[in-house]
Amino acid sequence: MDLQFAPHLVEAVVRHFVDRDLADARATYLRLYNDLVRLNLDRDPSRQESLNRYLFLSLGLDQPIGAVAAEFPGVSQEVHVGTASRSEGCFLVPPQGAVLVRLHPARFENAERLTRFLRNEWRHLADMKDPAFGYPEAPPDLDPPSRDRYALLWHIYVDARTAREGRQPMRGREQWKEEFDRYWAHVDDPGLRARAFERFWQAEELTHPELIDMGRDPHLFIRRYAGVAGDGRLGGRCPLCGFPTFHWVLNGRLKEAVAARIRADFRHWDPSQGACERCVELYEIRAGLW
Repeated sequence: MDLQFAPHLVEAVVRHFVDRDLADARATYLRLYNDLVRLNLDRDPSRQESLNRYLFLSLGLDQPIGAVAAEFPGVSQEVHVGTASRSEGCFLVPPQGAVLVRLHPARFENAERLTRFLRNEWRHLADMKDPAFGYPEAPPDLDPPSRDRYALLWHIYVDARTAREGRQPMRGREQWKEEFDRYWAHVDDPGLRARAFERFWQAEELTHPELIDMGRDPHLFIRRYAGVAGDGRLGGRCPLCGFPTFHWVLNGRLKEAVAARIRADFRHWDPSQGACERCVELYEIRAGLW
């Protein structure tokens, strides 16, 4: 395994530990730095870099990344670790397929949390490299609500498999269930939501196109995993009028002019949520389609 840590990351992490005196880093750093001063080497950048690297490795700060990479040997044998300017994460770099890891220095404070985070990220990469998963060459083009649901389902699918292996996932089942309930709050029956989530948590083989489809159409997810037959008109509250309904008009049947009129009144509404037939009829009239 070729595991490379960028000098600027090592320096930033060491400074973070020294400034906060984590793991007794300050005393060790000052002792080594004073040795450089006595030898008149404190202004030598290479010596300072060596000091930072020694302290970084002696504190075992490299170990979580090396351990997780070893859990997924098929992803890549080349890993480059640097600082995150914005979002943290692990990325595949074409064409060789090296893994690029971007982390904030504070992430190294808790080795267990870092390990769980990286494990989630690395399994995403393993999925992307699996031909059976069907990840496309270009990222999917989704509207924000669909993208959020799709990302949530993929995270759950990743952590569920990790938990079944007996390893610590990034989040546990109950944590993911709480977030799932927020995204599928339009399904008024909590038992239906719970049944769908539990079956999804046990899913063993999914493909990327399936995750995309269920992200775009939240009713499709419920139909598939709650064992509900029919055309997707599940009992729930209309996001517009708030009344219970079994008669939905979903994204594929909504005319763009109608959707535009609805969004003018409900700016957080998304066509994938659908609406009850009565509300759609009202907005068809307002759009001049009746």
